[in-house]
Amino acid sequence: MLKKLRARVLGAVLAFSALSTAGVAAPATASRSQSASSLAVSQDQLETYTIDVAGVRFTGASAREIWGACGTNSPADKLVRAFPRSGAPGAGGTSNLLCGTAGFGYRHIKDRHMADWQNLAARVGSDWRSFTDFAIAEILKVPEPGFPAYNKNNDTWTYRAPVQIRDSHGNVVDTYRPFVSVASGDQKIITAFPAR
Repeated sequence: MLKKLRARVLGAVLAFSALSTAGVAAPATASRSQSASSLAVSQDQLETYTIDVAGVRFTGASAREIWGACGTNSPADKLVRAFPRSGAPGAGGTSNLLCGTAGFGYRHIKDRHMADWQNLAARVGSDWRSFTDFAIAEILKVPEPGFPAYNKNNDTWTYRAPVQIRDSHGNVVDTYRPFVSVASGDQKIITAFPAR
């Protein structure tokens, strides 16, 4: 099968070369009428996606808030960003994302969950930081029914909301329900990560 695929690709390259030397321009992208077996392009490369978080469309990096910098010498309690919050604890208020440590806050999210957020953000051509900011903000503002839920094992509140990836026709092709964990006492953000 691999030999047949290589032969097809080589044939396509030779055909393109022949057309190019004859002065005939080849199309920049393949049309849907061409047979799938003659294309070496996956459907994902042709498809464009959008992401909705709690029903709100992500519009990209231009919509992100400014985050405070966390340098190697920045204290754990340095504010990165304050997020408005709905629901318990305290029936609303603000949860702060702090520089934190390996166990909570920005440093924890970056070290442990950045790749997970980047995998989602890449689907719409964005960066992890912009999408994570948007997702945390929307999840804390509009958690799904049943959330926030109190976790007595670690004295935190868990917020969740649906993240839906849609194709260019508006069809939902994938759904995640990220976690945002907020400390019950000081209401700081402990962690945030995508989950199903």
